[in-house]
This record gives sequence, C-alpha cells and structure tokens, in this order.
Amino acid sequence: MNEMTSMLDAIPTLPVNDAVSQLVEQALELHGKGLELLRCRNSSNQALRYLAEASELSLEALHHPTMVSMLYFPDEFKAAMYLPYLLPVLLPLVKGFSDELKIWRHAEPPIQEPGAVSYTHLRAHETPEHLVCRLLLEKKKINKVSYN
Repeated sequence: MNEMTSMLDAIPTLPVNDAVSQLVEQALELHGKGLELLRCRNSSNQALRYLAEASELSLEALHHPTMVSMLYFPDEFKAAMYLPYLLPVLLPLVKGFSDELKIWRHAEPPIQEPGAVSYTHLRAHETPEHLVCRLLLEKKKINKVSYN
C-alpha cells in the first residue's frame, strides 16, 4: 500500500481513473479499520481480514488496465526511452532535407536549349506580317524554279 502511495506521489502528472480512485479509497479505509482493530487488540481476526481485503483492493487498483500502461510507460518515460533510438536516424534526415532545401532555394532555373520545331508548329504562331513574308518568299522560289 505504501509502495503504491509513494509511486503515485512520485509521478504527479499521472491521471487516475475514477474506478481506480474508488478502489484506493476503499483499500485505505479498510487498512485504517484493520490498524485500529489491531491497536485496540479486540479482534485480531477481523483486523487481519480487513488488512487482507485492503491488500487485495490495492493490488486490484495497481493492476487495473488503465493504470498498468501509465505506471510503466508514462509519456515522459516514452520520450526518454525512444529519443536515443530516434535521434541518430532523424538528425541525418533533417540535415539532408535542410541541405536540399537550401540548394533548391538558391538554384538557378535550368536553361533550356532551343530545340527543333515542326513546320506546323511554326505556322501555328504565324502573324499576318510573317504570312506576307512567307508568301513572298514562296512566290520568289516558284519564279526561280520556273526560270530554270
């Protein structure tokens, strides 16, 4: 009983379920009754029954499903346990991501070399002025061919 009390005092942020709280209160009440009967020396058998029942209730509270995970693995302990395993993996990843981000920010856009385009593509962008020039060139070409 004292171990459970000292454990709960040592972890002040531990949330306790109402059912567990009631079990602990009942166990403390029976424990007090048992000690009182032992001091009066009236009924040691009844005192032992109270104390045994208090012990059973305190163990039931200690091993309650909502308490087991919190007592052995509170959030503070989980962080303390997993951080040494995760840091060696996370630090290089974060550093690499940071380096890539810096490179990406300061990188110049890639220069695109002009490539070959089709005649149809050129005709699609043709303006009226270009059309006149093209028609004159074609007429000149036809006249050259006909003179030869």
